[in-house]
Amino acid sequence: MSPKGLRQLIENLNDKQKEAIIKMGFGGFLHFQANMISGKLALWLVRNFETCFCSLPLDHGRMRVTKHDVLMTLGLPKGRLR
Repeated sequence: MSPKGLRQLIENLNDKQKEAIIKMGFGGFLHFQANMISGKLALWLVRNFETCFCSLPLDHGRMRVTKHDVLMTLGLPKGRLR
């Protein structure tokens, strides 16, 4: 799904659906801000993200991906919203 499609989906959720998403710990997605991301880049990120290390491979090591990085690039909050 494209980022734009995800935003449209989120905008069409009712309050009960939003509450369920928050209870599952995914409330950050309700504040998703990105409009688009290159399909090739998205595919590369998904295929190359190293979940054990929360990192992406580089020619000379790894680049760690933090919650703050996700906040700054995708606009997703770093933790639970209250």
